[in-house]
Amino acid sequence: MAVYFVYRSHYDLPSGKHLRRFDDATVLDWFSDRWDYLVHGDGKPDESARARLRDLLGCHVYGLGSLFEAAAEEDVPAPESDEQLDACLHTHLYSEGPILYEPHCLTVQTDDDELEMAYYFFDDDYLRRHRARAAYLLHEDWRLPSGHAGGHFRPRRQPIDLSPAGTGEGATYLVFNAYYDSSNLSDLEGGHRIEGVRLPDLARYLAQNSPEDRHCPFELRLLRSQLLLPLPDLAPTEAGLLDALLDNPADEVTWAAYSDWLLDHEGKLLGQVLLERALAESRHCPVARLCNSLDLSFFGFEDVASARRHLKELIANPKCDRSHHDPVKSLIHVEEHLAQLCLHADRGGQHDLYHQWTFFDDLWASAHPDLADALLDYAATWDVLSTGGSREG
Repeated sequence: MAVYFVYRSHYDLPSGKHLRRFDDATVLDWFSDRWDYLVHGDGKPDESARARLRDLLGCHVYGLGSLFEAAAEEDVPAPESDEQLDACLHTHLYSEGPILYEPHCLTVQTDDDELEMAYYFFDDDYLRRHRARAAYLLHEDWRLPSGHAGGHFRPRRQPIDLSPAGTGEGATYLVFNAYYDSSNLSDLEGGHRIEGVRLPDLARYLAQNSPEDRHCPFELRLLRSQLLLPLPDLAPTEAGLLDALLDNPADEVTWAAYSDWLLDHEGKLLGQVLLERALAESRHCPVARLCNSLDLSFFGFEDVASARRHLKELIANPKCDRSHHDPVKSLIHVEEHLAQLCLHADRGGQHDLYHQWTFFDDLWASAHPDLADALLDYAATWDVLSTGGSREG
């Protein structure tokens, strides 16, 4: 039997979440068995409850220490039932958002006046009934698993479809976990989807199609502006092919020639190479300061070359301070049907701040359906676990 704790936060966590497992039977047992230690210190009374909690969980969790500090001040005994734990949480736990408790599952949403965060406790009893809901929370590494299957994926939660649709088979799903103001969990938009395009063809699709929807995510417009870059040290043939595509991205003959050349000379797939390069270049953009300082509502709807020039102008604006942005701390992973970017966005005080971009197509999702659904849930609501309470987002 086990209890799982997950902290969802943009602070210091490239993946945006922190997972810790404990050998307890239930969520109630986790709190009751550790109550004396967290409240009284078990021989370490000079150490604060927040410090003990940080050592136990492996990270600082905003607001959770208030429960044990209040229990010490008011001599609150350890809860012995789910009803007592529920009452104790709602009476003594500091939170700026909802506290949702049901037996075997606790979800809390709060904020530090700058950003919102959430944390979750759940146990194996919960997982026996609702494991699919926790599939993403239980994934430890920032890098998602590889593999693909037949493409028979129908998402549980409807994503936002972007236009224009592609003309091929399948679909690509886009999940952006970012912050641009203090309502980063309250105003979640959800995942996006491009029908008729699979991930190997996403770079070509973006190069050939300007967004038609004014609500197209900024992140996708940023990625598009970084396509077909004439990087240094490229072979003359490849540089010429890139220039030709930048001038005329609709030229299918050049696309085919470039694909063949890259496969023959480097043994690599063109769509994967172009997407990885664009993600690598996107990490140099100071996204947090850019979006907080300037109006980006008209950026990225031009052709790729114009969008790139537009971005350079925006970044050169004196209002866009990039001094706290460190692209070296970003993490990138790209394969045929999955791509990820943990983007170092800014630094606040002593904390690094990250965004997470995840792209996958229906072939990857059909091999990992629970994980794909959980990713789309994660992009749409902070409350990914509750079964009887509110599912706000």
